[in-house]
Amino acid sequence: MSKLTNPEDIDHVICAELSDKELEQDLYQIVSDNMIHGTCGNDFPFMPCMKNGKSSKRFPKDFTNDTYIDDDGYPVYQTHDNGNNVLKNRVSFDNRYVVLYNKILLKQYQAHMNLEVVYDEKARELSYVEFPTQYVWNKSDKIWTRRKTKTKSFGRINHVFPMSGDVYYLHILLNKVNVPTCCEDIRMVNGTVYDSYKDACYALGLLDDDNEYLLYKKRIIGSPLLSTYNCLSDDVVHVREQEIDVKVVSYFLYGYGGIGKTFVWKTFFAAIRSKGEVVINVALSGIAALLLSGGWITHSRFHIPINLNENSFCYITLGNDVASLLNKASLIIWDEAPLMHRHCFQAVDRTLRDISLPSDNDKPFGGMTVVFGGDFRQIILIIKRGNHSDIMHTSVHSSRLWCEHIVLRLTVNMRLQVGCPNNDFEETKSFADWILKISEGTIGDPNDGEVEVEFPEDVIVPSTGDHIHSIVSCIYSSFQNHLDNPSYFQDKAILVPTNEEVDAINDYMLELIER
Repeated sequence: MSKLTNPEDIDHVICAELSDKELEQDLYQIVSDNMIHGTCGNDFPFMPCMKNGKSSKRFPKDFTNDTYIDDDGYPVYQTHDNGNNVLKNRVSFDNRYVVLYNKILLKQYQAHMNLEVVYDEKARELSYVEFPTQYVWNKSDKIWTRRKTKTKSFGRINHVFPMSGDVYYLHILLNKVNVPTCCEDIRMVNGTVYDSYKDACYALGLLDDDNEYLLYKKRIIGSPLLSTYNCLSDDVVHVREQEIDVKVVSYFLYGYGGIGKTFVWKTFFAAIRSKGEVVINVALSGIAALLLSGGWITHSRFHIPINLNENSFCYITLGNDVASLLNKASLIIWDEAPLMHRHCFQAVDRTLRDISLPSDNDKPFGGMTVVFGGDFRQIILIIKRGNHSDIMHTSVHSSRLWCEHIVLRLTVNMRLQVGCPNNDFEETKSFADWILKISEGTIGDPNDGEVEVEFPEDVIVPSTGDHIHSIVSCIYSSFQNHLDNPSYFQDKAILVPTNEEVDAINDYMLELIER
């Protein structure tokens, strides 16, 4: 029951006594047949409702002259000791054994119908999500009771996509509206009950309509007449918007391994965090994320769905903790971007627009500054049975967002400059440039993607047929004599493309140790 705000109102709706046998004979008989709890208490310890010597249903009740609200927020109903009783199975039952009922409903349906009121001022101050943090459902009594432990509890509502229609707007309201006791309460704003949950969201300021956007369009076009704007073609509008209001807030830092991207990320992070602002660092893989200060795996931080399509959203909703964190962020750093499907970027963009301020939801990534990084020379996504065109179509370069990026290039191999001994610098630089030319496809004569590459002789290991013996002898010559010297193995490694080759080399070296 709802909206019973005082004991007098409760007494008009809920009854906990036998009716007067003379004045309401029919009702007295219905109550006697359907609303008597039955034998229990100290006199009947073996009845099913008896638990640990007490009735789990709290029968028989105490006699009470007036209805009142106890300290736990539950009504104690008036149960007079007026001599009224009914005889069932040779046992006399008085008002203490009557189950709560409503007279009108009981007369109409003539069946067992238990009604009860929960009246708690504290509970009525809580929203739908906050309620489970302070109350727990008692399965045996089928009522909500206040939590007695100090353990922190959390309430949540299952995620609903913005495209779900009215259910989505109900989801928003349940997180915001306090004291809802019926659907009308949820749709009520300042005493007005709105026709839909969406209208109620607008009235509460949880959504914004198109008026601000239309005013914005008038401003960027420079004309007071909206009709002039509507007559323009989409191409003209796009060009004019780009001329008047630059929207680019995304950058792509392009560079190969050793170029210094991680150093740039750490510098950005330190500079912005020193001002007390928020920076979010993400990368595709856990290894790359560990290199970033406070780094997260991209899918985990943005709650990106595993199965994506053109219209996917991330599992982030307006008002939750992740949305609040993203709205506070001054910068998002996104490493290893070329290795991810373009749908990932579009899902994050769509979600950030959804949770951003109305003035920013027409901007890429909701107006948030995002710096991507990576190397397109690395292995990109593998598309099952896909051709070259299919693979390129999944890249961020093929995304509608790419045109919004400013591409910045790093060209100096900082790892080579800092970590290489002077006497080996020229040789190491020459080798690094040769590797880079292979990855860029610029080595050799002009070609159509296929070219014969001539390897320098100093990087070739001569072999007489036993290739494993040849490469182990070259890289780990006489390694059996250095098993007790860890430094011998620290500056050497053999890289092979498959696990089978790894196993073969490991087995060979173990055999040499056992000899």
